[in-house]
Amino acid sequence: MTMYPQKTRIICMVRVRFAGAITRRSGLDVPLWLKRRAGHAVLRKVELYPPREYVHYFRFERVESFDSAFAALVGEAYEVGFGAGRQEGRARLSSTKVLARPLKG
Repeated sequence: MTMYPQKTRIICMVRVRFAGAITRRSGLDVPLWLKRRAGHAVLRKVELYPPREYVHYFRFERVESFDSAFAALVGEAYEVGFGAGRQEGRARLSSTKVLARPLKG
């Protein structure tokens, strides 16, 4: 995984961008790209990009909101980003492997 700091956000990429982080006065906004519609307590909005692409927008106002359910969604988004553009199936990764991966550069 590679992280790209930009002027107003940080982008997380493997083959394509799958997640990001944007700081706000009231907290942290985190968009994730998933292949299904998901739910979470801090989910603010979901955008559908037909036929089966969903961008979920989360707003974290408290550190306690980061939980194992969100970690699993990050792992799922990582798989989407890793598998983008590939024809063959991809191996499933656990969320702990994704979160423990070292960052390049």
